[in-house]
Amino acid sequence: MKIEHELFAHHYILTGDKDKAYKAAYPHATGEALKIAARRLVNHPDVRQYISERLAATQQEAVNRYHEKEQRLAEQEYATMLLKRKQLRAIIAGELKIKKYYRVKDRLEMVETDMPPFMIIRAIEADTKLANDWYARKGQPADEPVAVTPKTWTPPESTFTMEEFCNLRYGPDYYPGLRAKMVHDNPRKAKEYAEKGERVLDYIPTNEDIKRMEEEQMRKYDEWRELKKFADEQLAETGYYAGEGAQQKEEEQEDGDTVAPPPVVQSFPRVAEKFQADTPAAIQNDTERYKLNDNGLNETNNESKHLPRHCGDT
Repeated sequence: MKIEHELFAHHYILTGDKDKAYKAAYPHATGEALKIAARRLVNHPDVRQYISERLAATQQEAVNRYHEKEQRLAEQEYATMLLKRKQLRAIIAGELKIKKYYRVKDRLEMVETDMPPFMIIRAIEADTKLANDWYARKGQPADEPVAVTPKTWTPPESTFTMEEFCNLRYGPDYYPGLRAKMVHDNPRKAKEYAEKGERVLDYIPTNEDIKRMEEEQMRKYDEWRELKKFADEQLAETGYYAGEGAQQKEEEQEDGDTVAPPPVVQSFPRVAEKFQADTPAAIQNDTERYKLNDNGLNETNNESKHLPRHCGDT
């Protein structure tokens, strides 16, 4: 870019008048030719880019100066406010005393007295007003950031549906038996269960069957509680479950003889695992049942039908 073009851009930024800027860059230009040349030069791509860059830099510099000035004034005002509040707090706290001097013969005696109550009240009011006025104009002071320990994500506990819970508690035929009763009361339910792929018993269980499954499961639960109680007692006495200490090496006696380890006793975790693996009791059909036909109706069947027995039945 020519020096005349830079000079034109500089004066154009200062005055905002393209004719005066062109006259400053080209003093000999006059008349209509000056206006045409100034209009052409101000639309020149290089000149327009130079003017835009200089204007942006000037604006940023002006903003920086303004913020620096405002920051300096705010700091001075804040320091003055803090100094005033410090003096007022000294009056409120009773740190400042009223000093009085008395002439006694050939010397001066100084006597300090406390501030009167009305001065302390006025100091409290002035301190409150200073703080409220400052924070109303400048806003509340920002709190220091507190380091927050990120919480570790804990996977949600596995949830069971009602059917899964009942199958674990009362056996695999409990919920299918309830569906069989529903189909007996409402035959249209059979199609709905078939579409969902849900199992329905061929025979409708009686209330005695349902009660027997519940009693069987409660009996197993009581056995498990007794086993758990015995294991806890062993743990409290020996420090380990029954049988776990039997795997330790043989210990040497003081006379050099060896003591054979005690016989291996199955530990509570293994017993509990085996116990929980047992399949709950299923329905045993040893009485007269109602069988569902293809239309969802019931037919009396006098023959004794038995469902397959599971390995957990007793």
